[in-house]
Amino acid sequence: MAYEITWENTGAMGVYVRYIGANSDKVVAEIVRNVQADNRFDQLRYELHDFLECDSVTHTKRTLEDIAASDVGATLTNSKFVVAVVTTRDDVRAMVQHYKDLGLHTFAFEIFQDLPSARAWIVKKTAH
Repeated sequence: MAYEITWENTGAMGVYVRYIGANSDKVVAEIVRNVQADNRFDQLRYELHDFLECDSVTHTKRTLEDIAASDVGATLTNSKFVVAVVTTRDDVRAMVQHYKDLGLHTFAFEIFQDLPSARAWIVKKTAH
């Protein structure tokens, strides 16, 4: 398996995804579909995608468009979640930038170089 998913509830319901080894946008799409199909999705307040243990990632415009379309539909039922990506890799940054360039996401979305910064941002963004 190229990833691990952990549902967290530390004041706000969230998903922590740790990517391991070689990955692709198809893996991200699979994760997005699984999270959005979960009955806890309506209470979801954050997704934290950790690529620090990722060795490589590939992506295509088509798959990123599919992810974006799925996210548009998901935000119709839950518009209160934020997304943080943690990476030091240029290929992950390029994938995320291509996704952001599609301009379809309506949720807060940021890239960080370390987990503590990402988690601090999540706490700030999900505080009520």
